[in-house]
Amino acid sequence: FELNFAGADSKYSLVESGATNLRFELANTPGVNAASVATTLEGGNDYTVVFAGSVLQNAATATVYADRYFPTSATKAQIRFVNATSGVGAVDTVVNKVASITNIAQNTASKYIEIDAGTASFAIAERGSSNAFLSFPVVVNPQTDASTIPIAAGAGYTIFAMGQKGFTRGVIVRDN
Repeated sequence: FELNFAGADSKYSLVESGATNLRFELANTPGVNAASVATTLEGGNDYTVVFAGSVLQNAATATVYADRYFPTSATKAQIRFVNATSGVGAVDTVVNKVASITNIAQNTASKYIEIDAGTASFAIAERGSSNAFLSFPVVVNPQTDASTIPIAAGAGYTIFAMGQKGFTRGVIVRDN
């Protein structure tokens, strides 16, 4: 199986299957455990591991999510949302300007849903609010339409809401 460490530069890594304790250390304090999670990883599966929360307040957590999306039709893709925020609470999502998955608790992932491949827009708001605190994508190329991002047919994606209330950011990762 492989693990994905959600972030701009992270990739899946091959690791041994079975019971394991995944530990996170900060680069400036090697050897000091910032967060850990005990889990059993099944061979042949992909997983995403998220390190979230406040290290300064000793409230950092590590959570493992199984990447289990299934083949779709030639015109569809699958997406899920992960609420890795701190102090935000449950969140609701909007896909292509239509309410989608609601009440995603902190440190949990939604189920995958199918959407049309092509381009899509996403937004995330606090539960029950119509004001999104995250919208995708971040403008990468102002020459293109920054309101949508390409979504490949047959692929799976995870959209992460991360950070503390008032300082959140979003990351979209194509699953393996």
